[in-house]
Amino acid sequence: MAITFVGVASSENSSTIDISGLGLAEGDIVYVVGGRPGTTPSGYTPDIVEVSGSARCRTFYKIMGATPDTSVSGLTSNSQCGHTAIAFRGVDTTTPLDVASQGDFENSSNTDLNPPSITTVTDNSMILCGGFHDD
Repeated sequence: MAITFVGVASSENSSTIDISGLGLAEGDIVYVVGGRPGTTPSGYTPDIVEVSGSARCRTFYKIMGATPDTSVSGLTSNSQCGHTAIAFRGVDTTTPLDVASQGDFENSSNTDLNPPSITTVTDNSMILCGGFHDD
């Protein structure tokens, strides 16, 4: 089965993202990216926590169970913080991310995101690339 995009939801200045409208099913992966390191919501697996750079981002994910979540709660909330939840279907639920996550590869101000080459080992594991910018 191919990996497919299910949907996206976001929040700003809030400790919760409403994901009830995404139509999640058992086995879907919800990957959350956002600013300001803080606690990881219950049931989610932390992936990248970048605290040395100016963007101070974090990412985490969860494989949905028989009753998928309707929200992601317990996020850092302040006037400078936003979070985005991205949902995918068809990702290998045993090994959704089979290589070490890469973080903090900004090489100078105002450059394009330039991650190292990533090759997966497990069929239907996923590669997700994103960037954060402070101000």
